[in-house]
Amino acid sequence: MPGATIDLVREFGMQRARDIVNEKRADPKTIHMMDGTGCVLFRGSTNTDGYGQVWRKPNSRLHEEGRSAQAAVLLHRLAYVAQTGRNVQGHASHLCGRRSCFADGHIVDEDAVANNARKNCPGDIVCAWHHHVLVDQCKHSPKCIRPEREDVSCCLALKESDPNWESQEPPSGGPDPAEAESEPMDDVVSTAEESTVEDTGLREAGRRKGGSRPVILESSDD
Repeated sequence: MPGATIDLVREFGMQRARDIVNEKRADPKTIHMMDGTGCVLFRGSTNTDGYGQVWRKPNSRLHEEGRSAQAAVLLHRLAYVAQTGRNVQGHASHLCGRRSCFADGHIVDEDAVANNARKNCPGDIVCAWHHHVLVDQCKHSPKCIRPEREDVSCCLALKESDPNWESQEPPSGGPDPAEAESEPMDDVVSTAEESTVEDTGLREAGRRKGGSRPVILESSDD
């Protein structure tokens, strides 16, 4: 890959790398994604592998003139130098999986095995409302960066989006539990108490009818 073997720290340095990266991020053609990833996509020249590249004179050629003094520099590797002050030793791996991205925090230095393991990773399933993880599907460290899905919501989001959530009617066939709890208990007479009252009345009626010996009047099912 063109520019891959250039010692970017020596040939550009951290400050010059920052200046170049910030210049390209301010370019009107650069796309700043609004899909929750924070990706910054370069829309200029790319190499044969699809990575963004810029042509600049390395420090060792600043005294030279003409196009031949310039070198093709991979923008995502330059962005890594601008952020960390170090050269990439292994693969400049995109956590977002977008080769043209040169956003801060999206490029990590890792070996080929770790880089290739990120391919086809769906990333974590995140609530589109509150942005917290619902399903931990990404097992990589650091985590892969993927666009948030708009069709995924947590229970709290469903509650907040439903204006009738708090005013829903209680299930039919029974009293509202809140109302049942608020009812006074003083006027409630248990079945046992009712039976005692009725039995006492029958005994009194028997005494009046037959003398001192109580007579229990039984009711029939006729």
